[in-house]
This record gives sequence, structure tokens and C-alpha cells, in this order.
Amino acid sequence: MVSAFGAQLACLNAAARLLFALSREAGGSWAALLARTSGRHGSPAAAFTVVGAASVAALLASGAERTATRAATLIIQYGAYLILAAYLMTVAAAPAWTWRTGRRPVPLTVLAAGATILGYVLYRTFSPLPPAPFGAIALAAAASVVPAVAVLAIPGTLARLRQSPLLAATGAATPSDPAARGAPEG
Repeated sequence: MVSAFGAQLACLNAAARLLFALSREAGGSWAALLARTSGRHGSPAAAFTVVGAASVAALLASGAERTATRAATLIIQYGAYLILAAYLMTVAAAPAWTWRTGRRPVPLTVLAAGATILGYVLYRTFSPLPPAPFGAIALAAAASVVPAVAVLAIPGTLARLRQSPLLAATGAATPSDPAARGAPEG
């Protein structure tokens, strides 16, 4: 239980900081609210509030369980499914980024193999959907990822993110850049 509590705190912190960073980079009126920081500590207070409220809602949803052990199992399972979703998004984004930046075929092949293996693991895990209540927990985890992905559908958000100085820094030393390859310019 101590380990699960520590993992929950780490996930809450990571989720709030990701929400804060996305909001800060995306700009716009909705993002300005989520990008607010605490005047005293400088922490992302608004993002922590949103993530904390979602966490409390999930905790209250498991409060109907008859035993604490079963409630903890369901909460931990939900967190595990969210971690799988985060891995899936990261593993899917890596080959896409590698493809866009013109990397060599070997890293692209290795990353594509990793994405394929994770896809197979997820398929075997969720096909067929686990029996109740774990199937409902898996669907709830999938549903909680949808708003994060839907943020990109907000008009102008994707365009502002593409102009982000943080994202521009990742493209500064692409292989198409002569300086990045060590070749003289011009």
C-alpha cells in the first residue's frame, strides 16, 4: 500500500506538470487558467487542482467496494491501465517523430518493433475485455485519455503547439541540418 501511495503521488505530480506544460505552450484563454502557478511556491496550482479533483472522483467511485483490499486493487489497476496508455502514446510517437526528422532506418525499425510488441501486448491484455469489474476499469482508463487527446482538436491549439519554443528546440539539430552532422555549411 505504501508503494501504491507513492506511485499515486508520483502520477498525480506528473499529470499536473504535463497539464501545466501543455497549457503553457498551447496558449489561449482555457490554457491561461490551467497555466496559473502558486504565488508562494511557483507550483502549477490550477493543474494540481484539476488533476487532484479527478483523482478524488476516482477514489470516491471505488468507495462503494465492500473491502479496502478490493478498492485498492481497482484503483491500482486503473493506474496500471493509464501507465499502459502513456507507454502506448510514447511508443507510437517515437517512430512518428523519427520518421518526420529523417532519421536512419535502424532506429526507425527498432522503434516500430517496440510499438508492434506493445500493441500485441495490449491486444492480448484487452481482447477479450477482462471480466467485470476490470473491463469497466479498463474502459474508464481509456475514457480518461480521450480528453487529453481531444485538447489537440481545440481550434488553434495544434498550431500554437507547433510554434512552441520547446518543440522548436527538439528540431534544432535534425540530421538534415549540416551543423548537426558535422558537415561544413555552404
